[in-house]
Amino acid sequence: MWVVGSAYRVVHDAAASVSGTHKDTHSFPDEIVQLARRAKMNSDVRRNVFCTIATSDDEDSAFERLLRLSLKGQQEREIIYVSIIMMLREKTFNPFYPMLIARFCDFDKRFALTTQYALWDRIREADSLKLRARSRLADLIHHLISHETLPITVLKVCGLCYRFHSTL
Repeated sequence: MWVVGSAYRVVHDAAASVSGTHKDTHSFPDEIVQLARRAKMNSDVRRNVFCTIATSDDEDSAFERLLRLSLKGQQEREIIYVSIIMMLREKTFNPFYPMLIARFCDFDKRFALTTQYALWDRIREADSLKLRARSRLADLIHHLISHETLPITVLKVCGLCYRFHSTL
């Protein structure tokens, strides 16, 4: 027997559902939004990711809240990029960032690949980074390799053999 209306599905407006999942920067404290602007988070996606991470209590809540942003494609990669930028700007090592990045890498392989490419970019520009930022980068790489989030082959792009050989 067929029940009238049993196959009826409510069609949601795509724009309404997207705006419901994305958090506007106006809902964050003004000082956090200003920090995002000073950190050169020049797009709405980057500012939202920055503010979401900055206002999270721990890596678990940051992970959940970042997933709720429902970012797609290139926007999703911004999570890793912004996390690395935030970590490099820290004065002391904060295990929050490596743990958050590791959580995303364990969640899906595409985040591990994005992390690998982002680290390669940072390693290539290491000479132009401040000493503190280089130290944070080394801490991040150490954490991700020692916790087996990324393989040690992530360092193969460095050309360490050639660097050390040329300085000897």
